[in-house]
Formats: sequence, C-alpha cells, structure tokens
Amino acid sequence: VFVDDSPDGVGGDEVPSSVTAAARDIDPALVSSVPVAAASETTIAATTTQVSIDMTPPDVRTTKEEEQRKQQKDQRSLPPPSSSSPPPPPKDEVIKLKGEAPELGLVESSLPPLNERVKRMIEIICCRDLLASDSNGLSDPYVKISLGKNELHRTDHVRKTLNPTFNEATKSRFNLNCDVQKLLKMGGLEVDVKDWDRGFGGNDRLGTVLLPFHDLYNADNKPKEYPLTIPKKEISKHSTTGNRNSNAGSVKIRCRPLVVGDNTPKSKIFFQQAGSCDQTLDALSATKAANLEDKILMIEILSCRDLLIKDKTGLSDPYVKVKFGNKDIHKTDHILQTINPIYTEETKNTFVLGCTAMELYQKGGLYFKLKDWDRGIGLSKNDSLGLIQVSGDTLYHGFLAEEDYKKEIKISPPDGQADEAGYMTLRCRSISREENLSFQNKTRGVFKRLRNSITKNKKHISVITDLSLLVEIVSCQNLPMADCNRSDPYVKIKWGDKDVHKTKVVKRTCDPIFTIGTRSLFIFDVVKSEFCVDKGLYFEIKDSGKILHDTILAYVQVSGKVLCESEGERMPLKLCVPEKHKESNSDATLTLRCRPATIYDRKFLEYAEGDQKVGFLALNKKREILMNTMGGTKGLIKKNSTVEHNTKRYRIRPQSDPERPVATEWLSDDEIQKESLKPSRQWIGMGTGKLGRAFVEIIGADNLPNLDKSIGTREISDPFAMLIYEDCAAKTDIIDNCLSPRWLPWMQRAFIINLGHPSSDIFIGIFDNDLGPANHHDMIGRVAVELSSLKVNTEYILTFQIFEETITSKRKPRGSITIRLRIEYHSQKEVVLSNLKLSTDFFVNMRKKKNYEVMQGVLQGKTDLTKYSQTTLLNYVDELCSYLHVQYYIQDAIVSLFLWRDQVSLPVFSRVRIPVHSAIAFYAATTLVENPFLFFPYFWFANAWLLLSIQNWRNGVPNPWLKTRTFSEIFMMFVLDKAINDAETIPSNYKMKESIDFEEKMQKRIAKAKAAADKRQEEQQDYDKKKASMNLEADTDISTQGSVKEGMLLNPMKTFLFPIQQILATVCGWLRVLRNIYLWKEPYFAFLLTAISLVLGIVFYFIPWAFIIRWMSRILAWGVFGPHMKLVDVFYYSKLKGMTDEEATEQIVKQFKSLELEAKATADLAFKQTEDAVKLKAVKEVLFGSWVSRIPVIKQERYNHTPLFQSSAKPIDEEQIPCIDELKILKVGGQKLVGTMIPKVSYDYEKEKSE
Repeated sequence: VFVDDSPDGVGGDEVPSSVTAAARDIDPALVSSVPVAAASETTIAATTTQVSIDMTPPDVRTTKEEEQRKQQKDQRSLPPPSSSSPPPPPKDEVIKLKGEAPELGLVESSLPPLNERVKRMIEIICCRDLLASDSNGLSDPYVKISLGKNELHRTDHVRKTLNPTFNEATKSRFNLNCDVQKLLKMGGLEVDVKDWDRGFGGNDRLGTVLLPFHDLYNADNKPKEYPLTIPKKEISKHSTTGNRNSNAGSVKIRCRPLVVGDNTPKSKIFFQQAGSCDQTLDALSATKAANLEDKILMIEILSCRDLLIKDKTGLSDPYVKVKFGNKDIHKTDHILQTINPIYTEETKNTFVLGCTAMELYQKGGLYFKLKDWDRGIGLSKNDSLGLIQVSGDTLYHGFLAEEDYKKEIKISPPDGQADEAGYMTLRCRSISREENLSFQNKTRGVFKRLRNSITKNKKHISVITDLSLLVEIVSCQNLPMADCNRSDPYVKIKWGDKDVHKTKVVKRTCDPIFTIGTRSLFIFDVVKSEFCVDKGLYFEIKDSGKILHDTILAYVQVSGKVLCESEGERMPLKLCVPEKHKESNSDATLTLRCRPATIYDRKFLEYAEGDQKVGFLALNKKREILMNTMGGTKGLIKKNSTVEHNTKRYRIRPQSDPERPVATEWLSDDEIQKESLKPSRQWIGMGTGKLGRAFVEIIGADNLPNLDKSIGTREISDPFAMLIYEDCAAKTDIIDNCLSPRWLPWMQRAFIINLGHPSSDIFIGIFDNDLGPANHHDMIGRVAVELSSLKVNTEYILTFQIFEETITSKRKPRGSITIRLRIEYHSQKEVVLSNLKLSTDFFVNMRKKKNYEVMQGVLQGKTDLTKYSQTTLLNYVDELCSYLHVQYYIQDAIVSLFLWRDQVSLPVFSRVRIPVHSAIAFYAATTLVENPFLFFPYFWFANAWLLLSIQNWRNGVPNPWLKTRTFSEIFMMFVLDKAINDAETIPSNYKMKESIDFEEKMQKRIAKAKAAADKRQEEQQDYDKKKASMNLEADTDISTQGSVKEGMLLNPMKTFLFPIQQILATVCGWLRVLRNIYLWKEPYFAFLLTAISLVLGIVFYFIPWAFIIRWMSRILAWGVFGPHMKLVDVFYYSKLKGMTDEEATEQIVKQFKSLELEAKATADLAFKQTEDAVKLKAVKEVLFGSWVSRIPVIKQERYNHTPLFQSSAKPIDEEQIPCIDELKILKVGGQKLVGTMIPKVSYDYEKEKSE
C-alpha cells in the first residue's frame, strides 16, 4: 500500500494501519485505486494526494499502468499526465465515497471496511416529467432497481401518468442487505423507469440513473432527486418526445439505515450460496432464509397453451406427469379435446414436494412430461406432447417467496417434431408442515364430494367430467288421465340403465308445473365429447298410485347433442303416449330447459335441499339483520330515568354510543334531541332500482299511545319502525318503554334506497314490540311518504301524523313521526321517461309470520282489506260519496268562468288578476259554433287546459307542502336533463296561519253546501211519508203470504256482499289513480297526459274533418245502398242458401277450429305466464320466505299524507354531500329476481355482470 505523490510513484509516506488492515480484505480484482483524504498531517502531505490500493503483483501493475495511459491518449478526453502527479486511474475504477469531490480537492470520508454489509431501507417516492410512451400521450410507469444483472426490486405500475407517486400500495419500499464489495464493484444500484405494456412487445424504457454507492453508504433519510437519462436511439419509441433530448425527467429516492422492525413486503436482498452463483431472491431476511429447513414446496400446474395436436379432431387430450429424480411423483387428470387446458383442483393440478430447499437445489429440479391421453387399452400409446425441465434455481424462488411465485415456461418439443410445442404456467410457494396437512385434508374433501356426486347420480365414469348441465323439468300439458278425471304425475329421468333424477308428485292435475319445491332442477355431470354422441336422457312421466303400481303416462328421449347445445331456452317436446292412454289424450307435451351449470347453481340446489351449512348467498345473512334488530328486552332494565342536578336524564336504549359508552349512557331531553339530528354512522343499502337514491333516516316519534297498559303499571310501549319500498323492507332498533322514542346515529335507523319508479311511495309504520312467538306486534300507526314532488339537492326534515286505518273516514291521529330525507337522481330525463314504462307491483317475502303481519299493517293498516267485512264495505261506499264533494269545486269554477272573475295573476304584478280562463272559454265557444268539426281538437285542448288549471290552483294555495312540480319544470327535466329550481327552502311553520285559514274556509264552504243538501233530502223524505199515508195504490193481492225458514249461517250476506266489496275496491282504486293524476299528486303522469293532450289537439286541429266525414258518408251510402248489391245477392247469398247440410256443418266446423286455435294460443300464453309466476314464487320462497305481501307502485291511498307545518327543507351544496364511498354501508339489495331456471337477485346479477 503506497501513498504516492511523486511522478515516479515512489517515495511516499505510509498509510495508517486501519487503512492497511482494510486493504488486506479487499478483492484484488475489485479496485485498483480510490481517492481518499489525508488522515493526519504526520502521515500524508498537506497537498492533495492520490491513495493507490493495489494488490496485484508489481510486474502486472506496471503493465496495467501503461495500458491506462495509452487508453487516455487515444480517447483525448483527459489532459496528459503531468510530471508532478501520477496518472489518474481508469474512470470505471474510481469510486467517490460521498458527493462529487471537486477536482484536486479532498475526499470527505474514508474507505469503509470491505467486510461490512450495507443494510438500507430504500423508498422510491415519485417521478416527474417522464417521457410519454403510449398513444394517449401518457405512460404506465414503474421502477426497477438492479445490482448488475440481478433485479432487486420492482414497484407496481401507476396507470396513465407522467408524474407517478409511489406508496405502500405500489410497493415503493424495499430492504437492501448487501456486502460492500459488490456495491463497490458495480458502483451502486441501477434505477430503471419503464412503461408497462399489456401486450407481448416488451416494456419501453423511460429513463435510467445510477444510485451511487456514496449515497447508499451515507444514507441520511433525506429525499434526493436524480435526473433520468435515456439513449437517443430510444427516444423515437415515445409518442410525444418530438425534439426532446436525452433528458427524461427525474426520480426522487430516499435512503436510511435499516433498523429493527423493518419488514417491508416484496423487498429484495442479495443472497449468495456457497458453490453457486449469486441469486436475486425475495427478501425475507437472513433469519427466514435459515428457517427454510422447516418448509416444503407446493406446486400448481395452472394451464398450458398452444400445445401440439395429436388427435384426428384437430385437438388433444393433455395431461401432465411430474418426475423428481428417477421417481414419478404426480400425475394430473386429462382434459378432453383442447390444446389450451386449464387445470383445477378437480383435475389434480396441485401437489406438494416433500423435500427441503437445499435437497431440491442439489437434485437439479423437476421434469414435467406432457402427454396426450388415448382411449384405447393396450392398442394405442399415449403420445408425447413435450418436456419441461424446471431447474432448482427457479424453484428456489418459490421457497423464498412470501407470495405465490408464478412463471410461464416454454415446452421443449418431442424429438424430431415441431419447433414450437407451447407453454406451461406454474405457480409455487413454500408452506409449513401444518399447511401441508390442511392441504391434504382439503384435497380429500374435493374428491370426496366428487365421489358422492357420482354415487348420488348412480353413475360410474372412468374420467373426470368436463361439462355440468343444469336441467329443469318445466311443466307438462295435456297428460292422459290415469284416474277417473285426473292424474298425480311425476317425472323420472334415466341415462341408460341408471336413474339420474326423480321429481316429486304434483297431485290432481293433467297440466303439472314443476318447481324447485317439487325438485324440478338437477345438475348432470357429463363428458361432453361422449355425451354429444350419446342417446341422451330418457324422461318418463308416471302417475303415482297409492295402492296399485305407478302407471306410465308418457315418455320421450332427448339426445345428448340437443341438451349440450341448449342455452336455457324453453323446449316443448311432444310425448309418446302408450296405447292404453291414446284415447284419453295424444297431444301431451313436456317442456324442458337446459344450460351449462355454474357454481351458483350448484350451491343453490344444495341450499334448497336443506343443506344450511352451504355458504350460499351471504346476502341472506345480511337480510336477517334487517328483521332481527336490537332491543326488545322489556323487564331486564327497570330503571330508565334518573335526576341529576335538577335535570332529568334517560337511559339510552337499546344501547349507548359504542365510541362513547359512558358519556352517552344517560342523556337529557335536549341532549337526546341534539344527538338524534347528527348524521348517521351506518347505513343499510337496499332496493334494486336504477333511477337514483333516497337517503332516509328515521329520527323519532312523538306522543305515541301506550299499548302495554294491561301488562302492568310500569310497562309502556316498546316502539320500532318498519320501512318498505318496492322490493325491500327493513326495521329499526327497538326502543323499550318509551312513548316519544329517538333513534340515534349509532343505531339502525338509516337506509339508502335505490329508487326504481318515481311514483313509488315509502311506507313507514310504527309498532309496539311484543315478546314471544304467540304474541303479535301491535300496530300504532303508519304513513305513506310521497317522493314524486320532492326535489333534489334539498334536505327535508318531515313530520307526519300517523294513523291506524287507511280507509276509515273517522280516523284519529296516533302520534307523529319525524324523518330526514334527501333524494338524488342519476338522470332527470330518465326519471320522466320511466313513467312511460308499465311497472308491475312488487312482492316481498318474509320468513316469519310476525314480520309478515307487520308488513301487512304498514301497507294497508290495521284492517285486512282482502277479507270480507261490513265495515270495509261501508267505508268504500263512504269513499264514493266523498267524491261528490268535487261538485262544490266545480260550482265555484263554473261561476268564476261565466262571470269573468279574477283568475290568473300577472307574472310581474302579482296583485293584478285577469280572467284568462273566461277569455279562452269565450274564444273556444265562438269558434266551435262556426266550425263544429273543431270539437275533436278542442276536446284534447280542454283536457290539457283542465290539468294546467288544476296545477295552477294547487301551486297557488298558501300551504307549501301542497305544491307540486309544474309542467314547465318537468318539461325542462326532459329536454335539458336538469331541473329548474332543483332546490327549495321551506322554514318551519312557513305560512301556517294563511294555510289554516284557507283550509277552514274550504271546510266551511263544503259544510254549508252539505247542510243545504241534507235539508233538501229531509224535505223530500217528509213528502214521501205524506204521500205513502194517503194510500194512493190499492192492494189486490189476496193470496196466502208464506215464509221460508233458512238454516243458521255464520254470515248469510257474505256470499252476496263480498263480490260487491271487491268491485267497490277496484272502482275506488281507479278513482284514486285518476284523482291523483288530475290533482297533480302524480306530477309525472299528469305531465305526460297534458303533453299528449296538447299534441293530439294540435294534430286533430290540422286534420280536415269535414272532408273525411263527407267522403266516409258517401262511401257508406254508395257502398251499402247501390244497385251493385244485387250482384252480391246473386253470387254470394244465393250460394249460401244452396249449400247442403254437410257443407254448412263443415263451414261451421272450420270457423270453430280457427276460433279454437286462437283460444289455444291465448291459453298457451296464459299457461306460460302462470308457469313463470309459480316458479318465481317457489324460488322466492327458498330465498326469502313463504309469507308474501304485494307492494303497489302507483299511489292508491285514500288519504294523502301531507307533512305538518313544523317540517322544513333547506338546500344542500354538492360539496357538503358526503361521497357514497365514504359512508359505512351494509349493502343488502332487494328481492327482485332476474333470469330463468335459477333466477338471481337483481343486485347480485348486476354486480356479477359488471365484474
């Protein structure tokens, strides 16, 4: 070791012993010279010196120095060596330890010990101003860090950006554990920024930079930015570089010393095994590498592609055989007819290698032999498809990988065959001995289920099936009658001599419809190539006999090809009827459906057959949460209130805030009210609509009646609320012993409803919870919340009175309920257009009868309107009489119209009112007299005029909660897809006095008119009595008057009155719909009716009605009364009279046959609709329960529920609205099913489809 500052390189001072000791451990081939600083004035001169550390022999050293000087002269990039300093070392052998040392200056630190290891945590922070490599002007960059040819770490790519930021999610950190010698040799770490491409063309380089050794060794945890460069020949690859130079942006990196606890996933270390080359392995730390003796390797054969073709069909039947050393250790099952097989658990694609990492490495790896399976036994040989040798080096990665190590390997073709034999994809990872035991148990379970499925179907196959068919026996029609006038049919399915499936008996019918309850569905596992050429399945329809043997009614054979090619369409098949039944009926048919089965289908059938352990439909568990709420522990807590500091406090029920259990256990009235108005923390998402969302929070109820008086003096009602909308229903928590409950933010009270139709109402009911299965929940009251008149971007706090009955005229309020509501629509235009679609009513199922009774109470009140009741009948009659009140409004309108009274106020001068309607009526009457054919357009104009007048009147009343959407607002929603006045402000008690005065005035007007009508009716009755007392008619009937005694009937009038009640219910329902449309309670339907009336009026106005009527009259007169009718008599009617009886009968038969065909087509359509309804009901019973309620879409309430004056509305900015992704939502969906055979919940189906 020399310190040489003389021209000849001789005569310097000695280096300190520490540097000398470090130099003894250096690799002679690593470094020939490094610049260092003088350690002290006694050993190194004060001037800048060059420290030469060279372990090569002297004769070799002289030759190397001469070659270096010659190379410098040829390059002419450095000045020639001067006589006062030794020649500079080669550029690639000079390593600066810290910073860029100034020329001829002092180096800031000394050489590190060469036996030391560099342990650093390196973080890639971000990149800036990268090159664009994609056609969209952006890139998908990721960063790769290498040490020489060995890749140490790679981040995940960030899509579509030139300024990516990396974090833990994109694997920005990794741990470096490497020796100093290797880093000194390479000069540092190479950082490459590349663009990720999906295709096979390779990832383009965006820039590169060297992370120098001195920055790694002297890491100070400060971010440093390094400029990226790229060769000019690669700039042309990028789409937007243009005239850019080699500057390719920058990358920011931070380094710090590795400390205890750093265990960053997917990090890299540089690991070297004795006797082997350097391997770049997944970093688990040196400790984990030492613990590999307890690990074994699991290998999965995932797939192959582009294999060789060995069969005449142009395909192969590939399987894989695995060899370790000289022993065959595993073999997969073959997959029929493919050159791109995908192996799964059922085809035995996974095996465990029972050796340690070092044993695997020393034996040289595994051999994978691919072969084509041939059906013959002893006559043909399985052909070779190729060979793969996976080295121990490759499998060693799997041992050290924290996650699965996946690799695609090229297959070597058999000797003397094609050059390309395809590729195989493998995946491997290390597992513990315990994990291996769990894997073996799981594998046994897979094949046990497969064997059970084969045994259950009584089939014995030699290979694993590759096709599962879902077969449904839909229905039969026109079956023969085995008994007197009926049959008890069931279907039995066979494949060859083996029984495959058997349905249950459908009793007393010749047209059975099979459902999931009668085992109409089954899954049939087949080998597709064999089954397609097979005769298929044999369907046998039998009549079940209790005493005699079962009788065959009909049968049919369905080929395997037909079943394999079916995609779920309805297949009616003509049945073969035995000779003894042909006289009964020979037109029997069997309807089937068939399609490939899915995992969902298999789990559904297991669940339907009673296997409750099947993890089927996680949503079922969520739906149970909606009905099984907290609370209802009456009697467990006796003390619910206390007095502290002269303030009465109440125990929070059913539970206090989980985040503040002590502070919220007891609260005062003001504190409870304040807490109840805070935003809800957890939401339940339900419904399957797509128009928008309604955010509903049930805040509380007030002044509820006590329905638990009979239980004891201390006990009072335990209220809970149920909410129903279209195809979903949910309950709130139960508040024990409270008549003015408040549901607080941490309770179950908030619901996000997916809106399906703008006319659908939200039904809310309050009930008193009663414990025990025999007790019924007592109804307190209900309300129907109308959404059609509410506006978006508005937060409503609505208070409604609740009532127990829905159609009773003398009903009394039973308290009130307060909710918070907000609506948002995805598209305003879609809201308007959705009213053009005919929406059917929904049906909601419940598993428990108590919940069904609660739901019925919410929908139709305490009285069951579907049962006969004299009270219900009288209520319908009273409702019809109440519509006579409209005559008073008509009278006022007619008087105002004829007397030209003030009707419409001017837009600018609101106090000035002019008789616009009288002027329109005058113009219409005068023009109609002159041109009677204007009646047709005027009829439609009058309808639109009436609707617009009623809308104008409704928006003119002082009560803000009676106002509705106007025609112009809805028109702008349809045209611009945006509402005009999309938010409104209504303070509490707004115009309350004016509204009350207006309502009292109208009630006095109706009462006065009704009193006058009653007086006239009384006078008429008095006159009729006086007239009857005068005996104006003689009694001439002298026969004996007898009487017939009738038996005792429980309700003798039910048979006669119940049909009348049903008719009145239908009539009242239609009258309610018309009332709601013309009074703009259904603003969207009213808008459509108004728009259609205006369009028809304009069209009819331009139709020449006089010309059309004149010519139609001429055609009728000339065509019917003209002399040509004589020819009709000669050539037609005379021939009819000359027909024989047989010809007349034949003609009548033909006419009736045509009518019969039409009737049969109608009957078939009705049968299909019934079939779909019955099957849908059966599936819903399996999924949701057997108690069904009908939910109406169109408003059919007798009374409209108007918010009380204490309600309020305020606009809300979009910035204040929380993002839907930020809310804690339990997504449940609804009960709407879509699809055939095994329908799926609409929410699940859309989610699966999008995924």
